[in-house]
Amino acid sequence: AYARAGKAMGLDVAKLEAAKAAKEAAKEAAKERQAAAKEAAEERKAAAQAQAKRELDERQRLAAMRQRELLQEAAARQQQQRQRQQERATEAHTAGGGAASGGGAAGECGMVGSVADAPVEALITTVLSGAPLGPRACLGMPPEASHEACRKRYLALALRVHPDKTSEPRAQEAFKALEAAFRSIPVP
Repeated sequence: AYARAGKAMGLDVAKLEAAKAAKEAAKEAAKERQAAAKEAAEERKAAAQAQAKRELDERQRLAAMRQRELLQEAAARQQQQRQRQQERATEAHTAGGGAASGGGAAGECGMVGSVADAPVEALITTVLSGAPLGPRACLGMPPEASHEACRKRYLALALRVHPDKTSEPRAQEAFKALEAAFRSIPVP
């Protein structure tokens, strides 16, 4: 029927079939180009994703390294701060003992003043390290200190090391030791 229609119109059937085949070949070629373009786009996308992942991994690695460095620096600063506080506590303890040994009201007031200047961590260390040595040592006082001097020292220390006033982890332990030490000092 196709051939007859073509002859009736004066067209060559071979030319029509060649034109139809060329049209189908062009469609196939377009589909192939689209598929190739799509495949190339997917490859580019996969490559970009892989690159982005590598960059993200590198940024995470660098961030982790920086975080480790910062943590190490912070730990070193804390260690230095603890050492300085312990040195100050030792100095305050030594200076406080010398002031109290002079006796009198001036020596007692000087003792209370050193509590106000000392870091809380150092005070807690002094209280806890002195507890086994006796009540006056727990308060940071010499053995011959008067009850009134011990009372003033106790009140000053209690204000500084009270667990509600400081966030130091050993504050409660130090406060209990401080209370027990003061209660065990006989009243004249």
